[in-house]
Amino acid sequence: MVIGVALWGGLNWAMEETNTMDFCISCHEMKENVYSEYKGTIHDANRSGVRAGCPDCHVPRPWIHKIKRKIQASN
Repeated sequence: MVIGVALWGGLNWAMEETNTMDFCISCHEMKENVYSEYKGTIHDANRSGVRAGCPDCHVPRPWIHKIKRKIQASN
């Protein structure tokens, strides 16, 4: 049971780590093209200070759909 909890916790931690803006732009293609277009837009900086990051639109919230999308993206 302890091993199962540790594995589940590790998987959940990995999912959260791969849902960060830093992880998304770690690929040279994203940093040089997409991220440069994103900087300075309303999604990056606005009056309220709320930022919309890549996972907000490109990663589903329900866990099973999130896993499926992460597997597809790893190709």
